[in-house]
Amino acid sequence: MYIKRIAALCCLLVFLSSALPVFALEGEGSSSTSVISEEMILPGSSTVTEETAPPVTETPPPAVQEAPQPLVVIRGSQSPSSISADQEAQVTITVENVNGKELISPILTVTPSDSLMILGGSSSFSMENVPEGQSKSVTLKVKGTGAISSSAQSLGVELRFNYDNNVTQVQATVSDRIPISAQVKAPQKATQPAPQITRTPLQAIQPGQEFSLVVTVKNVGDAAMDNTLATVSAPDGLILQNDNSTFSLGSIGPGKSSILTLNLKAKNDLASTMEAVGLDLKYSYSSGEGTVQGSTSEKINLTTTPSTSAPGSVPNIIVDTFNYGKDPVAAGSDFPLSFTLLNTGNLPVENLVVTVDGGDSFTIDGGSNTLYHRRLSASGKQTETIRLQALSTAKTGAQSLAINCRYEYSEGGKRSPATADIRLSIPVIQPDRFQVSPPVIPDTIYAGEELTLSLNYVNKGKGEASNVEAILEGNVDSPAKTQYLGNFESGKSGSIGFVMTPNTPGQLPLTLKINYEDGNQEVHTLTFPLKLEVQEAMDLSFDDMDLPDQEKKPPVFLLIPAGLILAGAGGWFFFLHRKKSLAAAAPQEEADDSWDEWDEFDTPQQDLYERGDEE
Repeated sequence: MYIKRIAALCCLLVFLSSALPVFALEGEGSSSTSVISEEMILPGSSTVTEETAPPVTETPPPAVQEAPQPLVVIRGSQSPSSISADQEAQVTITVENVNGKELISPILTVTPSDSLMILGGSSSFSMENVPEGQSKSVTLKVKGTGAISSSAQSLGVELRFNYDNNVTQVQATVSDRIPISAQVKAPQKATQPAPQITRTPLQAIQPGQEFSLVVTVKNVGDAAMDNTLATVSAPDGLILQNDNSTFSLGSIGPGKSSILTLNLKAKNDLASTMEAVGLDLKYSYSSGEGTVQGSTSEKINLTTTPSTSAPGSVPNIIVDTFNYGKDPVAAGSDFPLSFTLLNTGNLPVENLVVTVDGGDSFTIDGGSNTLYHRRLSASGKQTETIRLQALSTAKTGAQSLAINCRYEYSEGGKRSPATADIRLSIPVIQPDRFQVSPPVIPDTIYAGEELTLSLNYVNKGKGEASNVEAILEGNVDSPAKTQYLGNFESGKSGSIGFVMTPNTPGQLPLTLKINYEDGNQEVHTLTFPLKLEVQEAMDLSFDDMDLPDQEKKPPVFLLIPAGLILAGAGGWFFFLHRKKSLAAAAPQEEADDSWDEWDEFDTPQQDLYERGDEE
């Protein structure tokens, strides 16, 4: 009986095992199977078994880091090595991408110092992209003005470019100054030093970064800088970590240098891409007449990375080319000015307002000085022409003219205003209006007699006619064949006289020359060629012994008046004698009556004469 129960229980277990379901669970990219087995639950025991695969986790991609601003070095070379007044020189400016991303669409703007001017009609130059580790160059011509006051001249250089910082394309600016060696036209009364300040290249300063700035002060002048003191002023975004802000550099001789090391730290909240460290130099030097105090101020520009995300690139408006004619503009004359505006950005600009300001040297010759354009596309150009007049009071040399641009642009749904100030350089000359009239030649000229020839002059120009010199050329005797007359100011008039004595009769060639310098320092010569007809000298002496007898008699025109005088005197005496005779023969009463008739004709002198006779 017991055996039969066990056999029935085994048959039941086999039947239940064949009827248990099998569940399979599959997942994407992986498979797992969960099997639930149900067994016969024996009295006093139960078993449940479940197998589950582990969950799948995804790894997030690494965060993109922004690339720093490229490190850019600007260098310049000059040929010839020194430039003098009114001389041209070729300057090559090299932009080197030392380390960093490629420089995209770089624009190089050059600003000369007061004694230099850029030839070619443009001060802004578009360059090719500069990859990392490569360099690009721009060659331009500069010319020294007529009055170079210092041997230390310079070209201010500003480079604007875009670069990819791994997130977006941003704009950056690098500024530097290239020294230009120049020769002073006139010797200076006293020598003086000329400090030149340079720094070592640095990468873009990051927020919170500590760094050292090495500044070199070089004396490129011809006098020593004594007791030199340097005062440093840090901008708002930097902190000076030296013990003090004033440093003693001692004496810096001509051609010598002194090095100054500044320890700086950038603040964590940098807000701009450029910070400028101020450096003021004070020194004394010997001018030949005593000790003179000198000073120089300089801004050392440093590129920084703002702590906040930088905005997109701002479109810039520059003057790509301009033209005012071939020759310098004469003061008082009008001329057309043509210039082309270029949008260097990647965004179009709208409501472009252009204003032309002539300053103290130019004015608008009819029309308005304001131009308007509704839109200028990205990389678009717009050419404008306006008539100007150079004022009669304009000084000789390169004169400045300003072009101001105001416009708007949209980026990311936000509208922003922007401005651009551009300066053009136009050479001006004062016209020469110094006039000299030819001399008036006398009708008769005798050999051996002194002669004076006069030339009338008048200076109608605005400038001074300087170093006027009069020269006489010819075979004559003169107390001064060369006369230095000095300077004739504007409006002066007068005459220039030449005193001479021709020696021999006949045709005598002469040349009168007037040399002078106009207000533009140009030498002019006025030549007056003359041909004088010189006659023989008159012989006014004669000898009476050599004349014939009939020629020794007095001339007839002298005998006639003498005869008339003698005849009149004889008639008068005859009249007096006749009167006395009649008075003696007639009675007294008749005589008295007759004399009454004569009284009408007698003069007081006659009465006196007769009374004297009677007495």
